[in-house]
Amino acid sequence: MVSDRLSEDLAAEILRRDLGGDWQLSDALGTMEATRLAHQADRAVAIKLTETPATVMQRLSDLGVTPEIIALGQADGVAYLIQRAVTGPHPDHVWWLSHRARWADMITSYLNDSELAALVVAGPVFWRLDVPAARSLVERDLERSDRHCPELRSAEFEAAFRSWRDQAPHIPSWPMQPVHPDPHIHNYVISDGTPYLLDWDHIDLSDPVRDVGWQLWGGLPRLGNALFNDSRNDLDGAAFHVEGFIAAALQQGWLETRG
Repeated sequence: MVSDRLSEDLAAEILRRDLGGDWQLSDALGTMEATRLAHQADRAVAIKLTETPATVMQRLSDLGVTPEIIALGQADGVAYLIQRAVTGPHPDHVWWLSHRARWADMITSYLNDSELAALVVAGPVFWRLDVPAARSLVERDLERSDRHCPELRSAEFEAAFRSWRDQAPHIPSWPMQPVHPDPHIHNYVISDGTPYLLDWDHIDLSDPVRDVGWQLWGGLPRLGNALFNDSRNDLDGAAFHVEGFIAAALQQGWLETRG
């Protein structure tokens, strides 16, 4: 994950050098404040510091999964990219239900792309997990968690976690494929009817259900997010994800789909 904040001066310098002229810049965006939007007349771009290999980002752009890449480079020893800015709503459940075929085409375009997979293999390892490794990781993180959020200490959560842990050995493993692996609704933008998936900072090879499962039944990523939010004392966020995990553990969608 990029640890550098994208300063206004650095963003302006990169844009002048690569695209020319002066640009109106937004405040720094994102958890790491590594992104800024920029406007010049009728042009709008996003500039972002990134550790994702340039070849990977270019392939995702070529596939149409993420907006068009305008420039890639290095500044002050840090990699950056400039891409076309897209605006539009985040998808809701109504969108997912009415556009399942369109979404499935988008997801499979990168999950099944052998060229992207070859590029990711050569890149940094973030979350290269199969089902047994994911189970061990979650059990370890839960054991280490202080569990500030009351919902993480509830009997309902404990029962759901035991249920998920019992289910895990029965989930068949699939070959690892390129995954996002954080495709929540706020990383999607629907622009002029086209869905785009943003923020590919942690792309890696992993079980493909990590990306598909978010929209079909929630699941394990919800528990990971609950623990992350809990560690940052975001109790409301943690409670929200605990609720999603409990629902997923009860639905057992991963067993029905793969079994």
